[in-house]
Amino acid sequence: WTIVHCFFVQMDGFYLYGTDGKPIRPLSGEDIVRLAEHRYVPPPQEELEDKSKGDWVSKGLAMVQTLWFIAQCIARRLQHLSITQIEVVTLSYCVINMVVYACWWYKPLSVDLPIRVDITKFREQKQSIHADSQEEKQSAHADSQEEKQSALADRAQTVLADRAQTALADRARAALADRAEAALRTLSVWYEFARQTFLYLFFNGIGAGFGALHFVPWSDPFPSHTQHIFWRVCCVVLVVTPTMAPIVKLGLMLTKKLGKRCMMLLAGLFALLYLFARLVTMVISFTTLGSLPPTATDTVQWTRFIPHF
Repeated sequence: WTIVHCFFVQMDGFYLYGTDGKPIRPLSGEDIVRLAEHRYVPPPQEELEDKSKGDWVSKGLAMVQTLWFIAQCIARRLQHLSITQIEVVTLSYCVINMVVYACWWYKPLSVDLPIRVDITKFREQKQSIHADSQEEKQSAHADSQEEKQSALADRAQTVLADRAQTALADRARAALADRAEAALRTLSVWYEFARQTFLYLFFNGIGAGFGALHFVPWSDPFPSHTQHIFWRVCCVVLVVTPTMAPIVKLGLMLTKKLGKRCMMLLAGLFALLYLFARLVTMVISFTTLGSLPPTATDTVQWTRFIPHF
């Protein structure tokens, strides 16, 4: 299974059909996992990609358009041309758009025709799962009998052998096994914690970067001083609130019940401030279109970037 199959499952790409040929329901991820574990062969990745022939074309064009707009904004700044507030907001969304496209690069475009799974095959797989579980239970029962016999034999050997040395060895083995199990359990917990922490900080960093791009027109002229002040305050809020989110999460993990309530209220306050700042910057970006600076309508002179000898 590949990430393409996982995306396809989330998009309800596998559908259960009845004996009369009518669709019943989409198969959930849990159903697909069970079928995959019991000899269900998924369609090849090429077949799924063939269902969305326009994926590479549409994604490629969108990426080219996004990169072209970013290049224009950078070129305007290098040539000391004005960048309007709505262009700055659009630039921020372009960066978010590139991150989304990177995460969804292998996601199929749409599911026009889902993969058909007949209910008879689904029932056979469920019966196979049930039979395998019964075999596992019987095998576990047989193993338990063998373990009992082995334990009795070990007990007899222990009685015949030197009891003191055997008891000491057993204690050492048990202590070593307990420590190894505890170490593995701790390692798995820390690995999962590190993975979740990395993803949490990564996406919060993207949110802070989204707000940091609004600092581009920090010193540019605005139609009014009030709009300028509001824009600057909102820029700070857009950067600070995502960076405070990890601190709030850490506080929720460490504080007690009363402290958790306070941290939840603080998290709600940060969320409201963030939404308010986003709304204000969006409103200002449109209201400033009525009085643009003189160089806002000038085009980039791309020939100036070509070396002349």
